[in-house]
Amino acid sequence: MKSNKTKDKFIELRAQGMSFNKIAEEIKVSKVTLMKWDKELDTEIAEARYIELETLREKYYMNKQSRLECYGELLEKAKYELQMRDFSEISTDKLIQIVNNLLEIKFNNDLKNVTCHSKETAPSLGLSLDEFETFKYSWSLNED
Repeated sequence: MKSNKTKDKFIELRAQGMSFNKIAEEIKVSKVTLMKWDKELDTEIAEARYIELETLREKYYMNKQSRLECYGELLEKAKYELQMRDFSEISTDKLIQIVNNLLEIKFNNDLKNVTCHSKETAPSLGLSLDEFETFKYSWSLNED
């Protein structure tokens, strides 16, 4: 009979997606036993897999605001570089492609719920003209 520590290690490795062959080598348990444990411990493996994936998601996921800030910084750098270049080091097509990709694909995707209102459109939207005394435009964000 194998220890609970061995079974726990099996659950951990299985949750990480490791094959029966590799697990058998690492914890020195036969593949037949591992397949039996896989059926017996399927709930524990699924829970461990969920926790593993959730941990990775938290580590690498950026919220909407962080993505917007990142895209904005990249866009500003690319636009600045475009203005400063004499285009001898990088092709114009490549740099313009970078700017367009950031604007059209990535940046606009996260801004699809942002609305810009002008002084001319404000009355039809029920917005107060007082908002436009200082600024020409007013922005609103409809969160997902």
